[in-house]
Amino acid sequence: LKDMFRTLRPGGSVWVMTDFFVENPPSKHWQEMVGVKMHYMSEKDYRKLFRVAEFENIELYRIPNPTPVDEANFKPGAYKSVEELKESRQKIGSLVITGTKLVY
Repeated sequence: LKDMFRTLRPGGSVWVMTDFFVENPPSKHWQEMVGVKMHYMSEKDYRKLFRVAEFENIELYRIPNPTPVDEANFKPGAYKSVEELKESRQKIGSLVITGTKLVY
């Protein structure tokens, strides 16, 4: 994030979206599944990370995905059950974090 801040034009903003965050419990096991180092952080941690990188006007919000789940073709994987998939997508949603580099 510090490099993003450094290369961003004054007045510009950064938008980050993730489904891998503490408040989305079904995502907790994803790192093990994909075998890639990932940072499992809370919304509070993301806000702090943006502050440390010197962003201002930091906002966090969630975007739910209302797309119906194809229950007939569901196969366990990233989600263990149809209910878990519905909760993650439709109730919890994706986390969006935005921050601005102020003009001084």
